[in-house]
Amino acid sequence: MTGVGPARVTMALRRPHRDEEVVIVAGVHPARPTIATRAIRAGIGVLVGLAAAASGASAQSAAPAAPAVLATEGPAEGVASTRALLDRYCITCHNDRLRTAGLTLAAVDPEHVAADAATWEKVVRKLRTATMPPAPRPRPDATTYAGIVDYLEGALDRAAEAHPDPGRPAVQRLNRTEYVNAIRDLLALEVDGRA
Repeated sequence: MTGVGPARVTMALRRPHRDEEVVIVAGVHPARPTIATRAIRAGIGVLVGLAAAASGASAQSAAPAAPAVLATEGPAEGVASTRALLDRYCITCHNDRLRTAGLTLAAVDPEHVAADAATWEKVVRKLRTATMPPAPRPRPDATTYAGIVDYLEGALDRAAEAHPDPGRPAVQRLNRTEYVNAIRDLLALEVDGRA
């Protein structure tokens, strides 16, 4: 496609960047980070660590504190904590009866995140932008809030790695027989495909 540049779209996706501008190019799935994206992220992390070390800060203080109880717990404790937090802060609005915003969290299982990945992606997106629970409703403390996000993101990332979905193929080349048939069907011309 000549003369057509990549469409620039700003998205708040969990992947590939957190609330940054995402360039969507034909044939590249925006929800799946490329190897280059991962390398850039790793490079930025190294640069931040080197800058902190150069400024005299210890490596321990440069690393962020453990964001939450859920991130340090094992899978069983993380699932139990996530279910308890959902029941306390989310189910009052996102239940089978109210279905606020068309979302119900009563039936989803935090132990099997891959089974409802689209739902959990919505949950993580809202939690990352700190829009849920809404302002008048009670919210967990910042450590617990960050912990549930880290737990869900980790579970989603593991599910995506276990079952990758690269999307549809962008373009398929025609072999000689397919080319001859396509020209015959579209243009009513007989061409010699052997040449």
